[in-house]
Amino acid sequence: GTARDSSGTGVVNVRVMLWDSSGNYLTTTSTDTAGSYSFSIAENSVVLVSADYSYSDSSTVHFLALQFWNHASSLLDATPVNIISGPVAGIDFTLPLPGPSVTIIQGTIGVCETQIPGPQSWIVAYAMNGTQSTPLFSTLSDASGYYVLWIDLAGQYILQAVPLGDSVAPAYFSATGTCTTDWHLATKVSVNDSFPRKVCYIGVPMIHADSGAAHIDGTALSLGPQISASALAGASIYITDSAGVLRGATHSMSNGAFHIGGLSHGSYRARLDRAGYKPLGDAAADVMGNEAKSIALMAASESASAVNQSMLPAGISLPVNYPNPPSPFT
Repeated sequence: GTARDSSGTGVVNVRVMLWDSSGNYLTTTSTDTAGSYSFSIAENSVVLVSADYSYSDSSTVHFLALQFWNHASSLLDATPVNIISGPVAGIDFTLPLPGPSVTIIQGTIGVCETQIPGPQSWIVAYAMNGTQSTPLFSTLSDASGYYVLWIDLAGQYILQAVPLGDSVAPAYFSATGTCTTDWHLATKVSVNDSFPRKVCYIGVPMIHADSGAAHIDGTALSLGPQISASALAGASIYITDSAGVLRGATHSMSNGAFHIGGLSHGSYRARLDRAGYKPLGDAAADVMGNEAKSIALMAASESASAVNQSMLPAGISLPVNYPNPPSPFT
């Protein structure tokens, strides 16, 4: 493909990165003088492709205007590239230069329980308009958790760290410094010309992973206006055991699918979180041995126009069918 600026001119030395469908880093290349790049990839692969500019600040190189193919602003809403056979062309990028008024948000990621910095994480900035949210800007921290994110559009934002790997879970920026996995509790960051630089520390919770062979597969779904369901990409999924200990976390892909493995025999609860959405309940899952459990998690947009709330059930009851009461199994 080719990386171009907003005038259509190819840009040299753009960093282009390749990721697998779960968001794990694979490799990096740079564009040539014409803005072109290429990767050699095995057939029957599904990958994500991102590109960004770079600039130097003293002795440090930072990357700006990161985007994924097909105009996606972050890993959470990226469109996969399916490699079936033969060359795949046209995976192009148009990278805008920063506007005249840029706010730099910088900070670190740290593990809440240990205060250890890192790990390497995606930082996603959601533009908040009332209860609606849109992921507009993102960047990738370094291995120590340090990040620099540029935003050239004034407004209110919430920041989410999505760590690479499976040792810690996604969380939002909170001015209190606590681990916040519910976007409703995130601290909004104001972007305007008055404060061109902000520092935001994001604490992420540790995953207390099991070593079992069971796993939970599922789908995150968005409930539409007529109670129609569609795939919900970029939702954070949290798995806790019967004691409330966090045992796994991931995010849903573009088709809404997610997978969490390494679970031991026991009872678990799955919870969904996605900025701008209201979860419609948790899901329970009992697993044993190497069992695979399938679940579905649903959420509704908190935008007033997205869902007719009067169409949602207010509750569920199981009244006695007099004179025949239900059995204990019922």
